[in-house]
Amino acid sequence: RLAAARGLGDVYKRQILEYAFSILGEQERTIVILHMINGLKHREIAELTGLPLSTVLSKYNRSLKKMKNSIMY
Repeated sequence: RLAAARGLGDVYKRQILEYAFSILGEQERTIVILHMINGLKHREIAELTGLPLSTVLSKYNRSLKKMKNSIMY
């Protein structure tokens, strides 16, 4: 029974995460995934995407705030 409850919790967490990613634009989502999941440094993301480092940093930070706000309410 405990394993089933844990499994439901994992499903719920996945749905929340999918929703949080869905509110991001494509470029924002790409930056967050490249950094959080693929482990690229912001400078590497800037080089890969052709965006200025300052843009990558601001989009990343704004994206995290958007994601956080989307799951808080």
